Amino acid sequence: MRPPRLGGNKRVGVFASRSPFRPNSIGLSAVNLLAIEDHHEFGISLKAGGLDLIDGTPVFDIKPYLPHSDAITEATTGYSPSVIERLPIHWKCKKIVPLTDIIEQTLSLDPRPAYKEDEKQYGTMIAGRNIIWKVLNERIEVIEIQ
Repeated sequence: MRPPRLGGNKRVGVFASRSPFRPNSIGLSAVNLLAIEDHHEFGISLKAGGLDLIDGTPVFDIKPYLPHSDAITEATTGYSPSVIERLPIHWKCKKIVPLTDIIEQTLSLDPRPAYKEDEKQYGTMIAGRNIIWKVLNERIEVIEIQ
């Protein structure tokens, strides 16, 4: 996969992304990083709080908090911008009423790769429909719904 919020150019594995499409049932939890400790005899350890785990449950992967995908209002970040500006939506085709809100919410976040080529057409699958769109003059234009 090529996560658009991380640039969109570099391929990363499913576990390096936040994709909900995973080949196993590993749970995802947001936790508080309480401390980073350097134990000279066995290396660095992380102390976390707020875990919803049973004692002895292994932690396989740790990712930084991203405010645009991990909605915890009192959390702070240093990894990604905390506010993502939304682009306005302009419809050049007929709207599909039950899908209009989800299409607008998704596309307004500008899911293009980081290099953001204006006027290039993109396709995004939403609710089983291929939404064809492009950015023109800092707004999303929905061209076609297939």
